[in-house]
Amino acid sequence: MSGKWQKKVLVALVALLILINLAIIWRVFVHREAATSSASPNKPIPTNTVESFATVLAAAQQGDAQAQVKMGQWLLTGRNGATNDTVQALKWFQRAADQGSAEAQYQAGLIFQQGVAGVSNLDLALQYQQKAAAQNHTNAQQKTNEIAFLLETARTFQAKAAEEAKKVADQARLTAIYQRGLDAIIGKNGKANYTEALNAFKEAAQAGYGEAQLNLGLMYVSGQGVEKNYSEARQWFEKAAEQGLSDAQFNLAVLYVTGRGVERDYAKAAAWVRKAAEQGQTDAQYNLAVLLASGQGVEQNDAEALSWFRKAAEKGHAAAQSNMGVFRIQGKGGDKNPEEAFKWFQRAAAQGNVTAQFNLGIMYYKGQGVAKDLAESFFWSSLAATQGDQEAAANRKLITSELSAAQIAAAFKRVAAFEPRRETDSSHAPTLKLEAPSLSAPKLDDK
Repeated sequence: MSGKWQKKVLVALVALLILINLAIIWRVFVHREAATSSASPNKPIPTNTVESFATVLAAAQQGDAQAQVKMGQWLLTGRNGATNDTVQALKWFQRAADQGSAEAQYQAGLIFQQGVAGVSNLDLALQYQQKAAAQNHTNAQQKTNEIAFLLETARTFQAKAAEEAKKVADQARLTAIYQRGLDAIIGKNGKANYTEALNAFKEAAQAGYGEAQLNLGLMYVSGQGVEKNYSEARQWFEKAAEQGLSDAQFNLAVLYVTGRGVERDYAKAAAWVRKAAEQGQTDAQYNLAVLLASGQGVEQNDAEALSWFRKAAEKGHAAAQSNMGVFRIQGKGGDKNPEEAFKWFQRAAAQGNVTAQFNLGIMYYKGQGVAKDLAESFFWSSLAATQGDQEAAANRKLITSELSAAQIAAAFKRVAAFEPRRETDSSHAPTLKLEAPSLSAPKLDDK
C-alpha cells in the first residue's frame, strides 16, 4: 500500500475513534441527566437501589405525595432498605392521603381495617376508602362496600349484645326482688311477713317476672297478706301462664274448672291443663287424664286418659296410681290386668290414698290380681275406714266374723303403726288442686 493510502486509512481510523468517543460522552450525559431528573417529585422514582431510599425519603420529607406513598409501601413491606414498620408506613400514607392521593387513602384504609398494633378501626378505614373511591379507585370502591357491611354487622351485633346485657341485668335485679319476697314468706325466726312478700312480688310481677306473677296469684287465692280475690289471681296466673310457667297454667285451669274469678269453662281448662301436662307438670298430667276420662271440656278418650294417668303415676302421684288401678282392673283404655291393677293400688295405698286402700281390701277379699287374704283385706279396709270411708267400714264389719281375735288384734296394731310413705317431691311451688270426678273400683257386696 502506498504512503498516500496509508495516510487516508489513518485519518479514517482517527475519525472513527473520535465518533466512538463522542457517542460514549453523549450516552453518559443522557444517563446523568435522567438521574438528575428522577429526583423531581413529578418523575418516576428509582425503587431498586439503596441510594434511592435516601432520595425518596428526602422527597417525602419535602412533601412529595408520590414519595410519601413509596415510603409507606417500602415500610409496609420492608423493601429497598426499609425496616418493616406498619405504624410509620401509616403515617406516610396519611400525609399523602391528606394531599389527595387516592392510593395513599386506599392503603391507609387497608391498614385501619386490618389493624394497627392488633387494633382495627373500621370507621376510619371506611372514611379513607370512601375518599379514594370518590376518585374512582376501583379497589377502594370494593373495599367501601365490604367495610360498610362489616360495620353494619358489627353495630347490629353490638346493639344485640347491649340489649342482652340489659336483659341479664334486669333479670338479676328482678330475681333479687323476687327472692326478697320468698325470704319474707319464710320470715325471720319462722315468722312470715306477708305484707313485705306481697310488695316484693307485686314489684317483680309488674315488671314481667313470671315466678312473681305466679306467687302473687297464689297470695290472692290464699288471702295471705291481702284480701282474697280470685279475679285478681286469675289475671296474674294468666300473665305467668302465657310466659310458659306450667304451675301457672295448671292453676289457671283450676280456676276455669271451679268458676272462681272467671266463668266456668271446661274447654279453656282442658287447653291450659294440657299445656302444663305437656311440660311435665304432674298434677296437670293427672287432671288432664281425669278430664279425658270424663269427657269434660274435651272429647272423652279412655286410651289417652290411661296414658296420662300412667305418666303421673310413674312419678309418684298417688291419685293417678289409684286411677291406674281402676283402669287396669276394669279394662278402660286397654285390656283388663288385675295383677297390674293390684301393684298400682298397692303403691297408692302405701302413700295413704283412701280409695286405693279401699280397693286393696276388695282385691285381697276376692283374690283379684293377688292371692286371697282376709287378714290383709281387713287391714286395708280398716285403714280406709280410719280416714272416714263408710263403705270400707262396712266391708271390715263383714270380714270380722271370718277372722280370729288374734288376727283382728294384729291388724289393728298395724293400723296404729301405719305411716304413709310419700313418693312425690313436695318442694315444688304450691299449686291449687283441680277438683276431679270420682273414679273407683267395684265395691264388695254387703251380703
